[in-house]
Amino acid sequence: MTYRAAALALAGWYLMAPPLGGGGIKATAPLGQWRVVAAFDNADKCNDRQKLDLKEAHEKARTTEDSREREAALVMTQCQCIASDDPRIKGK
Repeated sequence: MTYRAAALALAGWYLMAPPLGGGGIKATAPLGQWRVVAAFDNADKCNDRQKLDLKEAHEKARTTEDSREREAALVMTQCQCIASDDPRIKGK
């Protein structure tokens, strides 16, 4: 197991981003298809990061002219904090 994988396995909360596909963000995709953006030891830290990322993502989506950067920023606006033991994640 890599260091990153071990760190994720021990974390209590994940900030997760939905996948892209079919010409857009798949925010309704099963959590098992989402990717882990960051791992945290508690929900408060995850929520704080989510709020910060959301603010930055909205600004980037509004101001960038690069379509790939805009799409990445829009994905970040859909991130969610999920408990690492949430059974919906297991569907990978």
